[in-house]
Amino acid sequence: MYILYTDDAGNTGTDYDNKQQPVFTLTGVIVEAEKWNEVNEHISREKRKIIPDFPDSEIHATDIYNGSKSKDKCFDFRQYGLQGNLNILEKFVNLIVEIQLPIITFTVRKSNLKRYCQSKYKMSIKI
Repeated sequence: MYILYTDDAGNTGTDYDNKQQPVFTLTGVIVEAEKWNEVNEHISREKRKIIPDFPDSEIHATDIYNGSKSKDKCFDFRQYGLQGNLNILEKFVNLIVEIQLPIITFTVRKSNLKRYCQSKYKMSIKI
């Protein structure tokens, strides 16, 4: 059995015409169920090394990349500057590469999805 951890980007609900987020993507990593605890503990240890100021906070790449303060106000990536934040992101990517987790992704241009749904389903679904 496998566990799939996924996250999305570009989800604007039914606003497929949003110019700020024209693409929706769903990406995840696959972990063998019997290795889940080992992988989780390893990632937690490495996370504490990468960003020791925020060891128990959920980390969002958007907060790191944009150098923003988290919604729950537990951490503030503005203190690291752009290069510092890019280094943090690179370390997290290297961590996934290091433990060789399979990555899957689905990406769609929302205008194409809207056009497809309207041609296939007419008005029977909400766009």
